[in-house]
Amino acid sequence: VTSEAAARKTGKTLCGEFEGVTISQPNGNFNIWIYTNQIVLNDTVKGHYYVVPVANVQQLFLLGILDMEARYFVVSVKTPLQVGSTQHSNLVFSFPDNQVLTEEEPWKAALSEAEITKHFESTQLLKPTMAGPVFQIVASVFKAVCKV
Repeated sequence: VTSEAAARKTGKTLCGEFEGVTISQPNGNFNIWIYTNQIVLNDTVKGHYYVVPVANVQQLFLLGILDMEARYFVVSVKTPLQVGSTQHSNLVFSFPDNQVLTEEEPWKAALSEAEITKHFESTQLLKPTMAGPVFQIVASVFKAVCKV
């Protein structure tokens, strides 16, 4: 747990942010800032900030479960994230299947096309504007930044 100033100050270049994302583990509603070197999670209810270094991300999984209208995006970390007295080795994001961003109202990266090309090997995963199912956009951004 850290303060907002400390969490955001140590971030190098902001790639993008997502607001009001439901995370099942640890449980809560979070705002997420993704930097080139770290991911900052802000628990919108408790106000706590958690920092996950990009180098700490081990694996990424995108799961769909039959008979459920939701997708789960799992971020597996090498060093567990300490939330209260519980350590979490996996961050489990939950997205309804019908949560979609349109071309008229897309997700916008904090980077321009030139900055994306400068920071990332592949510009296929991260683009200045992205539309489609939110779970795919989040997974694509994490994959580009974490390089796993």
